[in-house]
Amino acid sequence: MELTPKDQFRFTSVALSENSGIPVTSSGVAIGITSILDFPGEVTATGGIHMLVAGRTDGAISFWRTRKRSTPSVFKDAVLVSRQRHSGAVASLLYTEDARVCGGVKGVLLSGAYDRTIKIWDFWEKTGAETCVQTLRGHGQTITGILFSRGFIISCSLDGSIRTWKCDPKAAPSGRPAPFEAAHVVFGDSALNVARLSERVKGQSPWTLFIGDTAGCISLYDMDDFGVIEKRDQWQLHGRGVSDMLVQPTHHLLVSIAFDNSCAVTDSLTGRLVYSIRNHPARFTG
Repeated sequence: MELTPKDQFRFTSVALSENSGIPVTSSGVAIGITSILDFPGEVTATGGIHMLVAGRTDGAISFWRTRKRSTPSVFKDAVLVSRQRHSGAVASLLYTEDARVCGGVKGVLLSGAYDRTIKIWDFWEKTGAETCVQTLRGHGQTITGILFSRGFIISCSLDGSIRTWKCDPKAAPSGRPAPFEAAHVVFGDSALNVARLSERVKGQSPWTLFIGDTAGCISLYDMDDFGVIEKRDQWQLHGRGVSDMLVQPTHHLLVSIAFDNSCAVTDSLTGRLVYSIRNHPARFTG
């Protein structure tokens, strides 16, 4: 498939297949997608990645597989997934090779969209037809964030809810991904923009969720082994909605940016503001 200027859509989110420990930066991913749009055909990216996936505003998903497992990776022949596409723009993508959910397949893609659903995709279907194996429903508005850890999907939405979904490996059909079922739901005080997960941070629970909302707050939630979420704290760090976050567990730091043109570096254990930057008149985007 060749992408040309006449295509009436834009990319909204990206995901990479897991690799052999070679990191790929977000800027590298952006360059890769720009290259695909500007120069249809082969695209070379650093890092031993095997598949690049991009969500689109028309609800479809495009992806590019490498011709062989090598470094650098050469992407060839974009394939459009449209048969079971979302009915709204794709907002979040996440790829996992966790054995608990993958079953007999190499990897599973999770997508969340404006149509309020989460879709689970088997991109390694033996017949060659990429298949949506399950659609999860429960959120009342756009799904803005998807996380995955230890057999759980954690999703947040503009309806203010955080939901957990637990996979059941024993119920997986032969050679297919395991199905998910709803585990727990909690509601925040505002619409939720972004979610990040931190595991095994000293002084915190095994799972700590950092949730940024449209009011400029970041809330902390603890999650147990059954997917039950409980709110622990809330920090007002920005004057407008949080647009992105980065958790650095080793040094207990949380970096967040917001629509008020600010960037905040915070102690992830106490919520103490370590450093703040304002970028007038432009806004930080990532």
